[in-house]
Amino acid sequence: MISALMAGLAAVTRYAGVTLVAAAAVYLLLRWFRGRSSGARPASRSGIYLAVLYGVVGSLPFLAYAGRNWLATGHPFGPRTSGWEAFTQDKLTAALFNILTWFIPGRFVKEREIVLALGLLAVLAAGSAWLAFSRSEKIRQVRANLWAAPLFSVTLLLVGFNFALLFASRMVFGKGDAFNERYLAPIYLAVLFIVVTVLARFWETKSWLLRAGVGALAAVLLLTYAYRTLDTVRYLSENGAGYASARWHISETVAYLNNHPDVPVVATGEVGIYFWTDRLPRSVASFENIDALHAFLEQTGAFLVIIDSMPPEMYGLDEPALVEGLELVHDFSEGSVYQAPR
Repeated sequence: MISALMAGLAAVTRYAGVTLVAAAAVYLLLRWFRGRSSGARPASRSGIYLAVLYGVVGSLPFLAYAGRNWLATGHPFGPRTSGWEAFTQDKLTAALFNILTWFIPGRFVKEREIVLALGLLAVLAAGSAWLAFSRSEKIRQVRANLWAAPLFSVTLLLVGFNFALLFASRMVFGKGDAFNERYLAPIYLAVLFIVVTVLARFWETKSWLLRAGVGALAAVLLLTYAYRTLDTVRYLSENGAGYASARWHISETVAYLNNHPDVPVVATGEVGIYFWTDRLPRSVASFENIDALHAFLEQTGAFLVIIDSMPPEMYGLDEPALVEGLELVHDFSEGSVYQAPR
């Protein structure tokens, strides 16, 4: 149960971590069913009990964290705008581009996303069928070694559950870009682990033909990622990223706030403002409702700062309703500053 507790604590750092708990619990259940189907029928339902216990223990830290959020803010997972959002072809194309560029340079993927995705699926299906049904002794050895490794099976389940969670969190229970590079990063790491594990098992067969294939694929990946590493380092050196990006460094909004250090601030993107001004604004989501936020602005004369890249809708608020009745103090290139009328 230590494993379940550690997985649960990991989920506290990122909501998507609950899929790790789910993947491990489902693996325990599948292993129990596989044991029954092979003739080893256990006298008790210990397998089901263990899977349920793992899920419960692994969920406790996350549920405690969500409960604390709910008590403190009224939102267990942060403010969200629920409702179905269609998964359009444009969103599908963007998602496929972000996934395909894990292994293929973007210049070869652009405007070929669907064709390449279908081709990749065909290759994966053929390879999986060959691995699953080949009668070769060496391939049977690879297959047995893969399925005997719990971490490999759990990682496969983890990838599937993560995709399902992303789709649900952005298309059903929320709105926005579900499959951008940042959200896909955990899946990307899991896929890399799967690829390396499979290649290692093929290498262990000591077949010169299989080893040649593994070596060729490893060389291609090494060259691809060596170029990407150099390109990424060069880009980050020139432009930065996140709150340390050049855009924040030259921000007119930040400069304006630094010139008014005594005025309280309520903001979207409050962490970025804190990073550059050394004072943490109140989040627009920290108020019970918009009326309470407006009352605070009137009482304190505080600025309401809306960063364009982090609109109020990300906090479950409607921007027109949020700024209604407020005066626009300044409209900068990357944000706007409002105040209550005096």
